[in-house]
Amino acid sequence: MLDRFEWNFELGENDAGFSNHVEMIVKIARRETRIRAADYDDWVTDTSKETLRDTHGLNGDILVWNHVTQRRHELSSMGIRVNGETLRRQLEMSNLLDNLKFSYHQGIINNQLPLSIGGGIGQSRTLMLLLRKAHLGEVSVTVWPKVLKEMCAKKKIVVLE
Repeated sequence: MLDRFEWNFELGENDAGFSNHVEMIVKIARRETRIRAADYDDWVTDTSKETLRDTHGLNGDILVWNHVTQRRHELSSMGIRVNGETLRRQLEMSNLLDNLKFSYHQGIINNQLPLSIGGGIGQSRTLMLLLRKAHLGEVSVTVWPKVLKEMCAKKKIVVLE
């Protein structure tokens, strides 16, 4: 279950035909373990006491609806990163305990690396939304694989090079 907070922002009229409202959804929720990185954000810490619901994890993402792609659009990814205890639990839940042999994982387990909080608003993702683009390549220059450029061209999406 998602905890949602919604706001509407007046964007005003403009020549690009933007919608007058953008719904922002801040998602603070436990994501499924099979699709989450076990060694990144903490998604097992019980937060039920704070939310008064059955929630876990110290992650907060800002999601908006993308009218071009007709799906959710993540503007930011924020969260408290794993510590030794949560790393071990998440690796176990993901059947990835063998990863404890790697130096990064050892650094976390043995308190040799500083713990951190991460996050920020993605500049390119924000531009995608405001400029009503379907692909990151329409607002960000990089080396795109040939197959991606061909797929985009078939859909009349021009990726920057």
